[in-house]
Amino acid sequence: MSGNGREHQEEAEFLRYDWVHNSQLYEMEIMWNLPGYGHIPSAQPIRVTFRPYSPRRGSLDVAASVWTNKDGELKAVEQPAYAIYDTANLVPAFERYFSSLQPAIEAWIFTRINQDEVATLTYTEVLRMRSVHGSKALDLAMRLQCLSVVSQGYGSVWSNNIPGIREYDYRRLGGSVYEAYDRRRNDRPLPGAITHQMDVAAVKYLKKLEKEFVKELAALIFKPKIKPWYELFLAFYVIFWNLEYIHHGAHDYMKSKNGTVCTSIEIRMQSLTRLVDREPSEQRGEQSNQEVGVCLSCSPLSLALYAARLLALQTGTREP
Repeated sequence: MSGNGREHQEEAEFLRYDWVHNSQLYEMEIMWNLPGYGHIPSAQPIRVTFRPYSPRRGSLDVAASVWTNKDGELKAVEQPAYAIYDTANLVPAFERYFSSLQPAIEAWIFTRINQDEVATLTYTEVLRMRSVHGSKALDLAMRLQCLSVVSQGYGSVWSNNIPGIREYDYRRLGGSVYEAYDRRRNDRPLPGAITHQMDVAAVKYLKKLEKEFVKELAALIFKPKIKPWYELFLAFYVIFWNLEYIHHGAHDYMKSKNGTVCTSIEIRMQSLTRLVDREPSEQRGEQSNQEVGVCLSCSPLSLALYAARLLALQTGTREP
């Protein structure tokens, strides 16, 4: 995701906008694209209600998206100052929309890993265990994985009648290491504010899934007697594969922003590095229910480290 970085936010929240006086509400259809692929197969556009606003906050209201292509050239696309008006209903609408598209996103994952035999066999087993045994942990792990894929994608204006919306030939802008900027076709990118709002909706949904996933992992790890080790192994595999995927996307995003304004994603990556390097706690013993239920932060890395720590506490081993 790129929106939160441009808006200089450590935590994703919707911004307030200075709506144009007496302006009307309009509807826009948005088609979501998967990174390096394009439109999600068989997907229908999501409809949002937007309103024009007055950009008066300097860099916080810039409607342009700026990046550096593979040749080191600075490129930019710009759309009118439009923002989604009803953000309260955006989050549940986002959840419903992308939950309905999960089968298509899972199919995309399999096309992405088809050259990796181990990954293909493991993900096939994850789907089998989820279907046959009704594993909630594996279902949540796959939902997190699919949402991560969505977050690396991008939206396009699908409606043809939106005043001021420009179409750009991305082939003329040059290739980009970051897939959301490497569209290689004509496209109508979302206005910057709407991109940020879609990002925030995704992050809020992600945090909700993370809390549910951590709670389910804790229940499995602290389960009396025999632990479901195979189920835990599959869940950890999905989460760590997801971590590698997100890390690669964040790295490419930062490379594409080289020479542009500094983004808070760089700060976020530095904090994640400090988390990995931090000496793990030596404290052992039973964890309180309050601690078990806490989601450390909105990052798959913290999820994986926390899961490993829970497992270590049960087995008496040292966390990685």
